[in-house]
Amino acid sequence: MQLAKSLQQVHDEKLLDVIGRHVASGRDNEIRQALPSLIEQRPHLAEQLAEIQQQLSQTALAPEMITSSAGVALTCTNCGGSLSKQAAETRIVICQYCGQNAELPNNKGSETIRWPRTLDFQSNFTLGSFFNFKGEQWQAIGVQHFGGTIREWDSEDSDWETNKAQYTLWWMLNKQRQLAWISDYGKTRYWSYKYIPEQPELPARNNKAVEYGDWKLQFAAGEFSYNPSPGEKKKTWEHSDIFKKGKKTRVAGNSKLSIGVEARVDASGKPREIEFFRHLKLSNHDVITGIGASESLHEVVRWKRTGMVLIATAVCSLIVGTVLSKLNKGSTIFEKQLRYTPGQTIEIGKIYIEDAPALLKFKTALREQLPVNKYVEFEIEFSNDADQVIGWYGAEFWRETGYDEGHWDEHDYNSQHTFKVTEPGAYHISGAVIGTDVLQNINDAVQNGAVKTKDFDIALSVSD
Repeated sequence: MQLAKSLQQVHDEKLLDVIGRHVASGRDNEIRQALPSLIEQRPHLAEQLAEIQQQLSQTALAPEMITSSAGVALTCTNCGGSLSKQAAETRIVICQYCGQNAELPNNKGSETIRWPRTLDFQSNFTLGSFFNFKGEQWQAIGVQHFGGTIREWDSEDSDWETNKAQYTLWWMLNKQRQLAWISDYGKTRYWSYKYIPEQPELPARNNKAVEYGDWKLQFAAGEFSYNPSPGEKKKTWEHSDIFKKGKKTRVAGNSKLSIGVEARVDASGKPREIEFFRHLKLSNHDVITGIGASESLHEVVRWKRTGMVLIATAVCSLIVGTVLSKLNKGSTIFEKQLRYTPGQTIEIGKIYIEDAPALLKFKTALREQLPVNKYVEFEIEFSNDADQVIGWYGAEFWRETGYDEGHWDEHDYNSQHTFKVTEPGAYHISGAVIGTDVLQNINDAVQNGAVKTKDFDIALSVSD
């Protein structure tokens, strides 16, 4: 379960011991995320929790910086997390642990913004991670998540269609302190950089070659050249042509290169700032080699959307494909099928390992079809008999539809993960549905008793 949420359910008498066990198991970053809320909710334990927070700030490792000569290491004034400020234009640093302005104490009250979502530090790509693009090293220094809609022309139906969409935007910095961006739409990723066109202009309204986006900011963490605010709006125009004096030409004949225009807008929808970008589509190979996993490419079995960077949302991380090695088929030692209500934690069962060390392959599957363009987030926690967490993983089950050259309907209802067990003994498995948008349109009906809360039928099997 997301640790911050599970700790909120622990009884006062056990809370400090449970936190201590998680710290001992190396989950310092997740404890940093949980402590500000725990201190606020349990003032009678505030002194002890603040002491743990102080200890964690003293033992925090300094962040690795791509521009260490020009970068500045700092400690979050609210939770003690170790952060950095490296970009020359940085105006604000939002702590990835507690979600607040890292340089402004939270006793300033309304002057601080606290983002309700948190990052998943178990992900293979997060803030501070490095990425190699065309032989040059870059580092992720900021991340934002946007939700909204895309309006585009459907040539088959000869009409405009509007679909819900979301994407994650990574702010990337190189050693020369230049900025670039990775936009992750789940199935496609783009490398973006700013440019100034010879004749800057917005594409005409209802141009059939353009995708029109309307977005709201839902999450931000890291360092930024402006002050992000929850719910801020922006518009985007994406096309693959350059318009000059009424004529259009393909961008350098490159089918992977497109043009983007972005405008942050005010409450009335009027643009406040307009910027132009070139977007280069990244292949799966580009992504995997960029994160340094090219040695595993020959063992890729399939690509799979996994590892939510923003656990509290449906966001997929940059690592939309986890490289799965070909494992020898083992025998199934545990199998169970249960129904889950969102937010409900269920003890799935207990397994006994006699021969250790051992590799256990966990497989989870959603046993029903989702409505179109919906998702379910699920987590498994694996612990030993002493209640020490061995590990956990998140799975996202999803279904998406749309139109490209024709109609498509894709889904992924399966996930798998491998845990290493070093000692024989009894081990516990628990699971929970931690997020879904299936309920968004029927919440009122649920509250009024018109319909029952949607449950999800999820199966788990464990093999050695």
